[in-house]
Amino acid sequence: MPASSSVKSSGFALTPELLNVVVVLFILTAHNRTMFARAASLATHTSTLIYLAIMAFGLTLALITLLSYFAVRWFQKIALAALLILSALTAFYTDSLGAIFDEELVNNVLTTHPSEGATLITTPMILHVLLLGVLPAILVLLCPLKRRGWIKNTLVWALTIGVGLGCFAGAKALGYKAFVQVSRGEMNSVTYTLQPGAFLVATTSLLKNRWKVWGMPFTQIGLDAQRGVKISHAPKPVVLFLVVGETARAQNQQIDGYARETNPLLSTLDILNFGPASSCATSTKPSLRCMFSKFGRDQMSYVKFATHENLLDIADHAKIGVEWYDND
Repeated sequence: MPASSSVKSSGFALTPELLNVVVVLFILTAHNRTMFARAASLATHTSTLIYLAIMAFGLTLALITLLSYFAVRWFQKIALAALLILSALTAFYTDSLGAIFDEELVNNVLTTHPSEGATLITTPMILHVLLLGVLPAILVLLCPLKRRGWIKNTLVWALTIGVGLGCFAGAKALGYKAFVQVSRGEMNSVTYTLQPGAFLVATTSLLKNRWKVWGMPFTQIGLDAQRGVKISHAPKPVVLFLVVGETARAQNQQIDGYARETNPLLSTLDILNFGPASSCATSTKPSLRCMFSKFGRDQMSYVKFATHENLLDIADHAKIGVEWYDND
């Protein structure tokens, strides 16, 4: 054996699976403060919190191992470094803003206007990501690993995923009685803050739905729509302005009793105010889909919206010109 190889083998080095376990433990302790805080508020017994912690460990280990294949040299380290930075980033917004990373939020992140997204880049965020994301990522890249053949590494990789899923399933089964007492909404408030699992699962679901839409038939509606008599026989062109405040909060509207002057000009007009109303969501895209679609809140989904025409399409069928402006 060459001298250089014997020196490398005698020094400190981690096995690939142990490195993943160390990274998972770091992520759970450094990036999941909100998740554990919410879990603790729902857990009626200490054992329930322990089961939740084991489930979080198992699921995170399985996901991270799935994305960091052991057999290709350097791939595991690069994948772990990227996941550490991603987890630190999502953790900051969950801890500071209470962000829940479901499919809609991930879609907003990927499609938001650059100028709007730039407002979320702050000094505290940068420092948080550098300290709890970039620095650990550098340590991972520098960490020496024990070398093994690709067949053995592949088997250990698959076994590690199995161990993670086994921990998750076992803890879920043991804590089943306690979990069924928690509502689905309360449980989602915990699972959607798991870093980086929530973001990864939501991104996968988003891509799955986009893929599903491609092969589905598109349904047209209102093909017989026509302009009414008042519009078609008007002496001048009729223009309708529809101002959509899709995520405005009724509690902050002066016309609904709010103390501050948020509608100073509107309050002076003789208007018909329907008062507080409920939106389908708290972000722009799902709210607008629901507003202009024939589907109600309980039926609404991205797939249904993408495969069915909406109110704007009906206006087009009636030969009514539509112009859309936004103020992003």
